[in-house]
Amino acid sequence: KRKTAEGIFDTYNNTKADSVRPRSVMNRMKKSETGTEALNYLEENRVPVRLCYGVDNPDGDFGIYDPFEDEIIVFCDKTKTIEETAATVVHEARHRMLGSTNTKAEEIECYKYELLHLKGELTQNDIDAIIKHVNKYYPHLP
Repeated sequence: KRKTAEGIFDTYNNTKADSVRPRSVMNRMKKSETGTEALNYLEENRVPVRLCYGVDNPDGDFGIYDPFEDEIIVFCDKTKTIEETAATVVHEARHRMLGSTNTKAEEIECYKYELLHLKGELTQNDIDAIIKHVNKYYPHLP
């Protein structure tokens, strides 16, 4: 039986045989310097990462960092793949690193960190696209 909990990772409402496993997410994060940094940070600070299936997600989020519970929740029905799940953990880890200020500037930094994990480097076009995305999808943030 494959493990559904490992280290700071735990899986909730795990009903699917093909669900993303903590070990797979950790291994994927370790494939980049950024992902490794995020994983080490979360482990050192003992921030739980909850891989959730079949839970209410009215905003259609990929994941959230909850500063009150000091935990990351990933909505695996939305992320679907190991790659997306790992990238979401990297993004949410950055929110904690930056103090979870709930601002557009922080959201931009989190997307940049996530894309840096995925691509290894960012172009000006990448940064412009991130800014456009954040302005479109987070108009309520200061």
